[in-house]
Amino acid sequence: MLNRWCGWLAVTGLLCACSSAPLRTIDDRERAAADLALERGQRLFLHDRLAWVASDIYQEALRRAGVAPPESVVWAIRDELDGAHMVSFIIDLEHGGGYVDAEVYFLPDADPDACLRRGLEDPKLCEGIDIARGVRPVRVEEQRWVEARKAMLSDPRLRVCTSVPPNFTLLPEGERLIGYVLSASNDPQRLIAAGHSRFELSSDGTQVLDFLPLFRRCSVLQAEQSELPAALLVSGTRGLFDESHVFLQLDLQRPVQVRDHRGRLIQIEDGDDGLRWRRLE
Repeated sequence: MLNRWCGWLAVTGLLCACSSAPLRTIDDRERAAADLALERGQRLFLHDRLAWVASDIYQEALRRAGVAPPESVVWAIRDELDGAHMVSFIIDLEHGGGYVDAEVYFLPDADPDACLRRGLEDPKLCEGIDIARGVRPVRVEEQRWVEARKAMLSDPRLRVCTSVPPNFTLLPEGERLIGYVLSASNDPQRLIAAGHSRFELSSDGTQVLDFLPLFRRCSVLQAEQSELPAALLVSGTRGLFDESHVFLQLDLQRPVQVRDHRGRLIQIEDGDDGLRWRRLE
């Protein structure tokens, strides 16, 4: 099974062969960059799942109320100090600047990924998630999401890897605003192994300051979860690994091994104290 996958992944642009480059030690700068990628990747995955689950709940609320889905909608995610999260939905963007139509609240111990993987079928897995509908004006921090989405999706350098509209999120980091556009799929058996991009934006989200695709070539895998190998081996584009590899590990729920351009092999995996990375060779 693993050999069959390695042969296929090599064709799709992922790496299954050992590099002939001499192995190098990992310096402090690379360790710091890897730790940042690990932290970003986990926040990126959480935001993606929050938006996904909240969108499903919002659409279901509209259906039960007999309200037609809005023509345009943008979500905004707010991380609360106590570990809770709020996802607000901004609609009617083409008329009057938009307004918030609903908010989905996640308690600190709510698990949007577990809720999503069970298809919202088990109410126990969705405990701690609630929706409130009611019109209110858009806050400044929410308007930033509207502007950032527009700036990122209109960037001529952006490339997505599926025909499905991409997902997006923002990760504030002090004075910096880091944004992501994620290639997406509606098919649970289609795995986006490579196809995400990172942006650095102005504080109000209106301007793109920097753009970095986190892939060289698109890679979309078609397989049942049970058909995937015990660990997936991919190639890195910079550093030891980046946040897209962390996202992939969390999506797969199994180790991801990254072969960097210097020949070093890094594994991203679950550890006793949470997600970690370590060098294999």
